Amino acid sequence: MRTVSVRALQRGLTILEYFNQHDGTTVTEIMGVLGAPHATTYRLLKTLCDEGLLTKGNERGEYWLAAGVKALSEGYQSEPWLLQDAMPIIEALSNRLQWPVFLMLPRGSQMVVRAKNFAPSPLIKGEIPTGTASEMTATAGGLAYLAFASPAPAMPDTAAVRKKIAQAQKRGHAQLDEARDDVRQIAVPVLSDAVACGALMIRTNMRAAPELGDPETIHDALVAAAAKIAVCMPAAARNASPLHATA
Repeated sequence: MRTVSVRALQRGLTILEYFNQHDGTTVTEIMGVLGAPHATTYRLLKTLCDEGLLTKGNERGEYWLAAGVKALSEGYQSEPWLLQDAMPIIEALSNRLQWPVFLMLPRGSQMVVRAKNFAPSPLIKGEIPTGTASEMTATAGGLAYLAFASPAPAMPDTAAVRKKIAQAQKRGHAQLDEARDDVRQIAVPVLSDAVACGALMIRTNMRAAPELGDPETIHDALVAAAAKIAVCMPAAARNASPLHATA
């Protein structure tokens, strides 16, 4: 009985870790992740739903992270400057622009969400929790960082990546359209001595609220907020060098 309980706990944690980076997932996909049959996977997902950690959508049977997952990390204290200095800037920017805001910092070849506002927009589907790590070329935050990092982590040298980075350098911000629901990411680098040490990103819904999605207005607000964050960022965070990855 103990072995079964421990295995169920391990599988439950695996599911939550997977949802942390792949929110909006079906039973079939989780079956593949666990290597478990449909009945077992369904019971695990139902248990997580009953505990308020997941919720089931009504359209395609997808599961999503629920508000209960926030309680799992309430006792964890992040770096003081993120809570005391960066969060007020992020929350003020989010209130002004009416979109979710994310502070992303480099870790190896990835960008990690280190701080975000806690009031998701009803116009944006899918959540990006604090701690989510993504390949740099997969987010506007990563592209904005790459465009102004020196030296930058080694990335796949493709024409598409070079074009996106060149556009970010020209505009001063990076844009990336997500695959679903007309969501666009817009991000600027957090600069220290003109070199990127992180990125500040928002997610907008261009179709649902075009009046709130003007890139130039967003750009100016992001740049101003990023400059404030750079001032309060400790030297250790500003000078952290990402581990160079091979292409």
